Amino acid sequence: MDWFDPMRDFFEHTRRKSSKTTKLEQPVQLVTERESSHPLQFGYPSPTIYAGIYAGATRVGSIEYGLNPILDRVYVHKIDVDDQHRANGHGLATLKVLHEQHRVPIVPVHIWGSALGFWSKAKSALAKSGGSIAAEIRGEDEMDAETQRWERLLNAKPVDPVDASTPNRRRRMR
Repeated sequence: MDWFDPMRDFFEHTRRKSSKTTKLEQPVQLVTERESSHPLQFGYPSPTIYAGIYAGATRVGSIEYGLNPILDRVYVHKIDVDDQHRANGHGLATLKVLHEQHRVPIVPVHIWGSALGFWSKAKSALAKSGGSIAAEIRGEDEMDAETQRWERLLNAKPVDPVDASTPNRRRRMR
């Protein structure tokens, strides 16, 4: 008998007793309640969407999210599942719905301390279904850097594959 066997037995015993298990798949629907687009909002000119999370006919929570203007990321500002409906997989199912609708990485915006466990679990659960959760955006500096990234891509001049000013390129027939 090793010296750590009693500790291992204790933790295995308490782990088996734990009745709080999270179901990973609960069907949910997102119902848009309102949209907001303001020049001072992160993600402008794309709207921020405020939606209710419904399991059947029951409203179990809400989500605040938005796509960026170049449509390559979904920013989740807030997921709030009502206390009586927590630990039933509604939050994870909501992220899966967002992934299925948009097929782009999901980016949490400023994760609060109490939600760190949820986002960690969501990252691995969503990866199993082919989705991804990118690194969190936290603070104005990171929001500004992200805004500059998509503004640069929005304003980028498309490259003409037969541009006459580039050497060794064919001229466009007119």
